[in-house]
This record gives sequence, C-alpha cells and structure tokens, in this order.
Amino acid sequence: MSDLEPASCASPPCYASEIDPAYSGRAQIVDPIPEAELASLLNAMLEVGRASAKALTALLAEFEQQEAIDLLASVQRDQARFCGVLTRIVTQLGETPSGVTSSFHDEVLGLEAVAERLALLNGGMAWVVSRFDATLPRVASDELCGVLADLREVQRADLKDCEALLDWLAGQA
Repeated sequence: MSDLEPASCASPPCYASEIDPAYSGRAQIVDPIPEAELASLLNAMLEVGRASAKALTALLAEFEQQEAIDLLASVQRDQARFCGVLTRIVTQLGETPSGVTSSFHDEVLGLEAVAERLALLNGGMAWVVSRFDATLPRVASDELCGVLADLREVQRADLKDCEALLDWLAGQA
C-alpha cells in the first residue's frame, strides 16, 4: 500500500458525542412544569373534556344520518376516554381529579343551531390542543409526555373529523 492510498476503515467514525441533545429526541427541559401546576392544568382540561363528552351525547340526538352519528359517537368515546386518562394522571401526580363539568357544556347546548354547537365544541377541542402544545415541552417525564402527546393527537384527529362534519353541514344548507 502506498502512502497516497486512503486507508480503509471497518466502519465510519462515530460523532454521536458531538450531536446536540435537541437533535436526538426531546431536548433538555429548560423550564419543567411543576407537578402541581401540571395537575391543575390537566384538571382544567378534564373539565372541558367532560363538558365536551356530555354535549356530544346531546348532539347525537340532533342527527339522522348514520355517518354523522357514527363520527360523533366516536368523538364522544374519545372524549370520555380522554377524561379517564386525565383522571388517572392527575391521581398519579398526587392531586385530586376535578369532578366539575365546565360551564362550556351549558354554552354549547345554549346555542340554537347544530352547526353553532359543533363549532363551539371544536373551539373547546382546539383550546385543549393549544394547552398540550404549550405544555408538552415542559413535561419532564418522557413516559408522561408520550401519553399526553397521544391524547393531543386524538384531539387533533377529532377536531379534523368535526371540521369535516361542519363542512358537510354547510353544504346541506
């Protein structure tokens, strides 16, 4: 082998120690949310979720189309599951889960038009998603962050489904 030929290596050099921690998953938490503050926020979200689940149950009676009923029933089940998971998490954080139903329920049912009710419900789900978006980067536990991120994705999917239903309702008018 001459001095001008490149040396062959069995594997390329590893630069893992030089990688920014933010690149390899969750970055180091700069401002972790205290558990009591997280529990309080999750309780507020629980109250809105409970209001949504109850309002969706009432909205189901407004529809005759099976596709709309199936969609809303699925969203209602997701909201009920959401409440169950948040109840468990708040308990695990050492706090007492709220038993309150947000006044959001009465606001939704106080509207006359079904489309208005559904639009307000969407606003509630969008609020929950925005709370997740603001909070997830501050959750120190990877496991808890994963559970909350999954809940956020279910909320996003339900929000899209209800937006599609709103579009369908607008086309019926």
